[in-house]
Amino acid sequence: MVKLSEEQKEKVKSIVNDYLKDIENVSRFKEIDSKRITVGMKISELLQNFLKNETELATFIKELDRINRHDNLWGFTGLVGGMFLNMLYKSTDDKKKLRDILQSGLREPETIDDAKKKIDSFTSFVDSLREKFEDKRAAPKTKSSLYFLSYFWQIQNSENYPVFYPSLEQTFTQLGILKYSDNLSEYYANFFDLNNELRECIKNITGEGFISLWGVEHIFYWLNKKQEKEAKPISKEIVVTAPEISPFLPPVVIDIPELAKGVQNTVERYKTLGQEPENVLEEKLWSFFRMMGFRVEELGHKLKGRRAPDGILPAPEFHYAVLFDAKIAADGYSISADDRKIIEYIKEYGGKMRKRGMDKIYFLIISSDFIGKFGDTISKIIKETAVMNVLLLRADVLLYMLEVKLQDPDITLNEIENVFATDRGTIAKERVAELLGKV
Repeated sequence: MVKLSEEQKEKVKSIVNDYLKDIENVSRFKEIDSKRITVGMKISELLQNFLKNETELATFIKELDRINRHDNLWGFTGLVGGMFLNMLYKSTDDKKKLRDILQSGLREPETIDDAKKKIDSFTSFVDSLREKFEDKRAAPKTKSSLYFLSYFWQIQNSENYPVFYPSLEQTFTQLGILKYSDNLSEYYANFFDLNNELRECIKNITGEGFISLWGVEHIFYWLNKKQEKEAKPISKEIVVTAPEISPFLPPVVIDIPELAKGVQNTVERYKTLGQEPENVLEEKLWSFFRMMGFRVEELGHKLKGRRAPDGILPAPEFHYAVLFDAKIAADGYSISADDRKIIEYIKEYGGKMRKRGMDKIYFLIISSDFIGKFGDTISKIIKETAVMNVLLLRADVLLYMLEVKLQDPDITLNEIENVFATDRGTIAKERVAELLGKV
C-alpha cells in the first residue's frame, strides 16, 4: 500500500489550496465532468456491444475514434490511446486473436489483482508484436498499455480505476509520491493505491465527504500545466526557423517561416518580382499541403475580396477537412483581432464540407508566432461554428511536419489528423513528433 508521509500531505495540502483558488479552472473541470457522464455512457454502450460480440472490431475502432474526436474528454485521441489501438490493429495479422485479447483486457477487472493479471497478459501480447519491428520506434509502446486499459476500465467504473495519464505519472514522480517500476502491473497497482490515498488526503483537506478520481486527476493535471507554463521562458524574440529543419526540404517551401514573419529581405525580393507576399505565402502553402498528401482546394486571393480561408484540405476517406489561413506577422499574430471574420467563413465553408460527407472540420492558422490570450477566442470559435478544433501552428513547426513526412512517406492523412485534432491552440515541434509516432 502507498502511504503519504506527513511532509507529503502538507505538500498536497498546499497544491489543493492553490488549485481551489483558481476558480476559472475549477469551474471548467466541473463542466468537463458533466460532459464525461453523457459521453461516457455512449462509449460504455459501444464497449459493451463489442465485448458481447455485437459489434465488429473494425466498427468498434471507427466508432470509438468518432466519439472521442468529437468529445476528447479523456485525451484518447493521442499517442497512448486511439493511435496505440490503430497501431495494434495494423500490426496484428490475426484480427480474431486481437479481438479476443482486447475483449479480455478491456473488461473491467474484479479486483486490483485481476487488473494486474490483465496488464501482464496484455503487455505480453504487445511485446510479441514489437518483436516484428526492426525499428522499435515505429512499434506500439508496451507502456502505453497502462493508459489504454485503464481508460476503458474507468469508462465502465469511474470511481474504481484511475486512468494512467502520462502527465499524472510525470507529476506524481516529480513530487516523489510515485516511484517508477519496470514491472508495469505493479506500477499500475501503486498508481491505483496512490490515487485512493490522495482521495482520502484531499477529503481531509477540503472537508468534503467524497472526492472522485476525476477530482484527483484535475488537481494534478492543473499542477502539471501550471508547472509547464512557469518553466517556459518568456521572450519577445520570435524564432524564424527551427534549428533542425532539414536542408533537403524542397526550395519552394523553405522560406515559408521568413514570409510568415515578414522578413524584409524576403518580402522585398518578391515585391521586386511583382508578387504580393501574402499571395506568395498562400501559394507556397498550397504546394506544401500537396506534398503532405492533401488534394488542396485553393481559395484565398483567388476569390478576389471575398471572405474565405486561404485553402481547404479535404480528406473524404477519413471524413474530415481542414480550413487553413496564413497570417504574416512580424511580432506574432493575435487571433482575437479577426475572430468575427473567421467565424463567418468557417460557417460557410465548413457547412459545404459537411454536405460533402466530411463531418469533422478543423481550423488551422499558420503564422510566425502567436501572441495574447487566445483560449477564450478559440472556445468562442468552436462554440459558434462546431469545428472540432482550432490549431495555431508556427511556420517552422509546419516545415517540421513535412520533414517527418519525407522521412516516412507511409504516414497517412488519418495519422496526420492527430496533429489537427489532439491539442487546442499552439503546438510544439516535439508534440508533432509524438502525435506522428516519431518518439
